[in-house]
Amino acid sequence: GAARVIEPTSAPAALIIERPDGFYWQAPDSLQAFGPFATAALARADRDAYDEDAPEPGETLEEAERDLGIGEWIDPDTGELHAMVYYWAWDYVQYVVVGTDGRVRKTVNVPVPGKPMIHDCAITEHYVVVFDLPCTFDVQAAMNGPFPYVWNPEYGARVGLLPRDGQGSDVRWFEVPLCYVFHPMNAYETADGQVVMDVCRHPKMFDRDKNGPNEGRPTLDRWVIDPSSGKVATETISDLGHEFPRHDERRIGKP
Repeated sequence: GAARVIEPTSAPAALIIERPDGFYWQAPDSLQAFGPFATAALARADRDAYDEDAPEPGETLEEAERDLGIGEWIDPDTGELHAMVYYWAWDYVQYVVVGTDGRVRKTVNVPVPGKPMIHDCAITEHYVVVFDLPCTFDVQAAMNGPFPYVWNPEYGARVGLLPRDGQGSDVRWFEVPLCYVFHPMNAYETADGQVVMDVCRHPKMFDRDKNGPNEGRPTLDRWVIDPSSGKVATETISDLGHEFPRHDERRIGKP
């Protein structure tokens, strides 16, 4: 159906657009439309919230990243920020690359069979690692509160390797044992093409304790993905309870 601009403006501001399935807003410097929203007011509110979160003049990408509360995956070679975005109404998750000017340079929609909660990602020289783990959106939980995502072991657990210059259909998936990961520490590629990741692995998440994380001791685990065999080897590096693992950020995506 046709789209109708309902809030035109001569100033360089985001447009509010009405389409048959609802209302969208579109930034003047982007072809991407955000929505749908049930009303123009909701689209306008989301647009305004987005504007408030945009980097301030003179703000560095690292400062904007900390303000937004997202994981620090800035490629030390390019200075670009890499992130995964999710939303309960989507049948995909979105890979986002933010340039050194603080503007979105690239988005890639990666189809997923459910509505997983994806807290973070990891990057290597050629891939972004996608975590598709069994903590998924639940309508009943959303209605009852306090949190709309629940442990869903029937969903399964897997990680995807998405080429950084690829499309959503290019992702390759690899099964891993049931778990949840908020924060990976690092990931890198080996000379023989394997991908090594160190992650803070929780045995489950939002199962009994909906205010978590409080579902067992998180361990520091290493996952080695072998694209040639399609398998993932796992080992526990440390069973001491921990979170927010850190490493030398000059080595992000590198051994």
